[in-house]
Amino acid sequence: IGELDFHRPLRVPLYEVTIEEILKLQKQDLEKKDRIEKLRQKAMLEHGLVDEGNPIEEHY
Repeated sequence: IGELDFHRPLRVPLYEVTIEEILKLQKQDLEKKDRIEKLRQKAMLEHGLVDEGNPIEEHY
């Protein structure tokens, strides 16, 4: 019986599934970041820190 070759990576038959899972998770992560960013902007708007996406300039 042959010895195991530790120098060659094992071929994973579920390669395609793994790629799909990774893409799905990346998409979910992007959607989550987008939601967080929108909530952050909304909070800043409500607290008067931002005016329509532009920082409010100080007027003297």
